[in-house]
Amino acid sequence: MLWKGEKPFTAPQGRLYLLAVGISDYRDEALKLHYAAKDAKDVVAAFERQKGDLYGEVVPKLLRDGEATRAAILTALQWLEEKTKKNDVALVFLSGHGINDGHHEYYFLAQDSDPGNLRATAVPNSEFAKTLSQVHGKALFFFDTCHSGSVSVGGNAARPDVNGVVNALASAENGLVVFAASTGSEFAYERGEWGNGAFTKALVEALTGAADKISTSTAGSRRISWIPG
Repeated sequence: MLWKGEKPFTAPQGRLYLLAVGISDYRDEALKLHYAAKDAKDVVAAFERQKGDLYGEVVPKLLRDGEATRAAILTALQWLEEKTKKNDVALVFLSGHGINDGHHEYYFLAQDSDPGNLRATAVPNSEFAKTLSQVHGKALFFFDTCHSGSVSVGGNAARPDVNGVVNALASAENGLVVFAASTGSEFAYERGEWGNGAFTKALVEALTGAADKISTSTAGSRRISWIPG
């Protein structure tokens, strides 16, 4: 065997198109969060560090607080679908409130959403599924959207059910890899000592090599859950 030396490192050619949405400052004062907007910013920064390692280029679109209206999110989803090519990766990260309506449809609450009028003002799960199932490359969906179980829909408190969303997105029809902050009707938590939501803290630490305890459940990495020690 003739040793010819190590081959030079070649950066991946594919791009990562990343849509990160984080909303702390909701128009509805009762919905305010502490770290959701920071979560989105921190996730973008962590993925940008993967340029030249996992991806040839990282192309982010960051929507925080007042930027993250329903119209802006839908426009950004269209951008993601149009830009992602065969060798690229499309990734959506959401941090904020998620909620089910009376028909068990799951919605992400945009900054200007009215919980009493979800169909007209929030973004349904079907919009994310439609975009990510149509992109030409690989598609990943990270969502940390179950911060509250007391959002009012039509005067009634509605606790979000994540399992149905994850199963629908990760179905054979859609073929997406989905990571969620919680399962069933669990809550997703954020704390001051973390400076993030628990899910984002785990994700950022995993990307930067400082992860503590990460566990996945179900084949195909449909969910990720992490609880700080």
